[in-house]
Amino acid sequence: MARIAQLLARHLALLTLAAAVAAYLHPPLFLPFRHVFLWLFAATMFALGLVLEPAEARAVAREPRAVALGVLTQFTVMPAAGYAVARLGGFPPELALGFVIVGAAPGAMASNVIVYLAGGATAFSVAMTTVATFLSPLVTPALVERLGGAFLPVPFWSMVGTILWTVVLPLAAGMALQRPLGRRLPRVRALAPGVAALAIVVICAYAVAANQARIAAAGAAVFGAVVALNAAGYAAGWALGRLYRFDRRHRLALAIEIGMQNAGLGVALALAHFGPATALPGALFAVWCVLTGAAATAVLRRRAPAPAVPPARAAGPLTRRVARPTPEVRPPAAACRPGSAPLAQALDPVNRPPAGTTLATRWAHGRGIGAKGSRGPADDLGEGAMATPAGRTGDGSKGKPGRERVGMP
Repeated sequence: MARIAQLLARHLALLTLAAAVAAYLHPPLFLPFRHVFLWLFAATMFALGLVLEPAEARAVAREPRAVALGVLTQFTVMPAAGYAVARLGGFPPELALGFVIVGAAPGAMASNVIVYLAGGATAFSVAMTTVATFLSPLVTPALVERLGGAFLPVPFWSMVGTILWTVVLPLAAGMALQRPLGRRLPRVRALAPGVAALAIVVICAYAVAANQARIAAAGAAVFGAVVALNAAGYAAGWALGRLYRFDRRHRLALAIEIGMQNAGLGVALALAHFGPATALPGALFAVWCVLTGAAATAVLRRRAPAPAVPPARAAGPLTRRVARPTPEVRPPAAACRPGSAPLAQALDPVNRPPAGTTLATRWAHGRGIGAKGSRGPADDLGEGAMATPAGRTGDGSKGKPGRERVGMP
């Protein structure tokens, strides 16, 4: 089961696209899910709660200004872009409202994985998603009512209730169950990403199946608007990251967070309170943003320059840092056999799988947690931290294991 869950989580983009095509070609395959789609979305948030550790929220305390700017950008840029696309596209009210809902949604949990794989600031990404998700019960309905009310009446309090019991309560329940699960927690966490991925695939496929006729009639125009909204989010996130004087890793994380919306939540809200037509933009956006995120990750990983020294933590994204040399990192002896795969990983401190077990690591690799106290992308990638060899401190002198930090201009 754990291996199947890993495959589902690792191939989310491909599975979502395949399911959307199947739903368009044969709608009856997914129409039976119309009565359970809210439960499916609640399952995704419950799975997220199981793998989200409270320690990951410490990034908010370390970088409060950066997280605040990121969340403010999330809830201003994308709602405005969604409203602009809806107005300029000349869509019917039901479709126009769907673009507003997509823009008003918080960041997608898949964005944390994309940021991690692209080498961005993972801890910052997780903190943004967490804060935006907990704010969404009030902020998202308020934005939809304010902007979407120009197209259709919006049931504000009904939407608040839906987000509370499909987002906040399952997320909190998953986090609360971590301690009672005890030794079984690693096995449960190994299955959680696959469960969430499968639920998102089914939700999006159902939305496509319910809108087959509308896609055939106006599919090109709606898809073009979805592409424009996604591109606007990426571009605005990168440009505003420069304005905020973020370093490259945090600019990359901000661009991905803004461009990738929690379209699954948008689809669930649209289906629960409006109709299948309103859910169509969210369904197409979910498929497209995962595909563009995965493609961008592949490009960025190939183009990323190899640093002269291992990356390291600094004061935060808003400061300029100075590089210092670090002691040589020797690969383990078992990895040095000719032709062994671990050799390349051991010699590449940037691209080797991190030793940590935070949310992004488990979501990307489909594994459970490791040893207690281990560190993850929040230190190794999100802030660029790299542990120095045992027996030496960060300055190279003998002592307890230290941490060497290096910044990027």
